[in-house]
Amino acid sequence: MPYEDRELEQLCVYARHLHPLLRVDRLQEDDIDVSELQLTHYRLTKRAEHQLRLSEEEGEYGLEPASAVGTGKAHDPQKKRLSEIIEALNGIFGAETSDEDQLHFLTGIAQRIRRQEDVMVQVNSQPADQVMHGLLPKRVLDTVLDAMTDHEKLSLEVLDNEAKSRAFAMVIYKMLTTVGEQAV
Repeated sequence: MPYEDRELEQLCVYARHLHPLLRVDRLQEDDIDVSELQLTHYRLTKRAEHQLRLSEEEGEYGLEPASAVGTGKAHDPQKKRLSEIIEALNGIFGAETSDEDQLHFLTGIAQRIRRQEDVMVQVNSQPADQVMHGLLPKRVLDTVLDAMTDHEKLSLEVLDNEAKSRAFAMVIYKMLTTVGEQAV
């Protein structure tokens, strides 16, 4: 064996230090119960691109053709609109934040903007391209900054004061256990 092979020597040192860390006894333990886990969201990422061959090949086809015309269901316009909003938000914020959190952020900012009468006059009386040259873009940025400041103040109140923290936790508990209410 040539001792001058530096890569082989590094691999040997690595393997010698790795061996004690590998626990063979864990392989014989019982499986971990994952029955109570719940998938909350997922992210799709493009890893590779493949070229499909569309020429005829020998053998049977596994895909059955459509059997009846008109068996599709109509799309709910509200769900379609919500889906478009979520898709737009994912384009802005990425898939790292859950759809629910993005939607909650969007509705909070939209509700604050609705309280501004001068902006709403423009929104209700002008087409989108004119509104985007008016008050709306600046007010949205101002509202996001105001919301961030308000949330920071509220968060610091809860984090800095143990009595307020416990009271806040109790309010959250009451919201979560109220009959007929959904979790926030």
